[in-house]
Amino acid sequence: MCEEIIDLVKERLNTLFDVEKEVFVFVSQPKNYDKEVIEKITRNTIYNVLNFCKLKKELISEPSSLKESLMSFGSENQISFGNIMKTLRLCIVGSLSGPDLFKIMDIIGPEETLYRIESLINKI
Repeated sequence: MCEEIIDLVKERLNTLFDVEKEVFVFVSQPKNYDKEVIEKITRNTIYNVLNFCKLKKELISEPSSLKESLMSFGSENQISFGNIMKTLRLCIVGSLSGPDLFKIMDIIGPEETLYRIESLINKI
């Protein structure tokens, strides 16, 4: 698992201080969420996307299947895939930057992913 994390973050590292910032998403849930992103996406959209993920929790451990389901959900509900990805990244990372989102979800596992989803739902 450590090698996988290193492979995901190594291209994003410029200084020693970047290591903590980039690795933090794998070991701890976000303490704060980018409020500008929440307002830009809208709380209602965030709530809908995260509740969809909670209902499809069996797909959390299958990132490619989750991605396909999210694309269909977005089409059916007129939510852009960009806003869906921003919502997920916000709840998993706390901001819009970081390594591949579905790989992060795979590494932290379904229980932690669902915990982070629930955490953001409770904060909006």
